[in-house]
Amino acid sequence: MKKLLCLFLLLISLPLIAGNQRKNNYKYELSACMIFRDEAQYLKEWIEFHRLLGVEHFYLYNNLSKDNYIEVLQSYVSNGIVELIEWNRESHDLNEWNEIQIGAYNDGLVRARNKSKWLAILDSDEFLFPTVENKILKILRKYEKWDKFGGLLVNWVGFGTSRVAKIPDDKLLIETLKLCVPTGSDHFKSIILTKRVDHICSPHYAIYKKGYRHFTPDGGLPPFIQIDKIRINHYWSRDEWFLHNIKIPRRKPWGTSEEVCILWAEASNGVEGSEILRFVEPLRKRMGFD
Repeated sequence: MKKLLCLFLLLISLPLIAGNQRKNNYKYELSACMIFRDEAQYLKEWIEFHRLLGVEHFYLYNNLSKDNYIEVLQSYVSNGIVELIEWNRESHDLNEWNEIQIGAYNDGLVRARNKSKWLAILDSDEFLFPTVENKILKILRKYEKWDKFGGLLVNWVGFGTSRVAKIPDDKLLIETLKLCVPTGSDHFKSIILTKRVDHICSPHYAIYKKGYRHFTPDGGLPPFIQIDKIRINHYWSRDEWFLHNIKIPRRKPWGTSEEVCILWAEASNGVEGSEILRFVEPLRKRMGFD
C-alpha cells in the first residue's frame, strides 16, 4: 500500500517538477534592458513599476549622467536587482545615439541570454503593462508555445506634459501626466525570447535566429496598432521642466528645433489616458508615498 501511495504522489508531482525544471534553466523569467542619461529622478518609479508587474532583473546602462543616479540605484545594485553598466559614449546626432543604444542593447542581450528567458528592450520614459492582466508574464507565456515565435512587438501610446510645470515630489509620474494622443502609435518596442534572437539591430526590433521572427499581439506583422492586450505608455516629454531643461537641450544638437519639440509635446496633450491608473495605489506604496 505504501509503495502504491508513493507511486501516486510521484506521478501527480511530475508536471510540477517538470515546470520548475524549465523555469530553473533561467535565473529570471523576465528582465528589462534600458539606457539612460540624467534621469535619476525618474529611475526609482520606473524600476518599481516594472517590478510590480513582474520584471525581476534590470540591465541599466548609464550614458554620461551628471546627476545622482548612483545614489538612486545603489540599493538595487547591492541587492542584485540591477546590473549597472557605465556606457560612456558621446553622440552628436540621432544616428550616433541610435548606434549607442543598439550597442548597449546587444551587450544586455549577451548578459541576459543564459540568465533570463525574456528581455524587454525599453527606455526610461516607457512604461510597459498589460491592459487587462496584472502581470506581464501572464501575457507572454502563451506566446512561448507559438511556432516560430521569437519576440513580441508592443505599440506606444504617446503622452505629453499634461501642461504640468513639474511633477510634485510626493506624486507619481504615471498619476500626474494623464494627457495622451487619442490612439496608439504605430511605433513599437520589443520583448524578446533571448535564446531565439541573433542580435539587436534597432532600438525597436531584433534580428532573430533562423526559424523565428517577431509577432504583433494578435499574431500578425507590422504595420499595426494593437493596444487592447499590452501597451507602452511613452512619456517622451515628461513634465514642462524636463521638456525645457533636459529634452530640448539634448535634441537641439541632433537637429530637432525647440519649436518642433514643443509641438510634439503639445500634440500629445490630447485626451485623458486612464488605463495605467489601476497601478497607482500599489506603486505609491512601493515608492513609500502612502
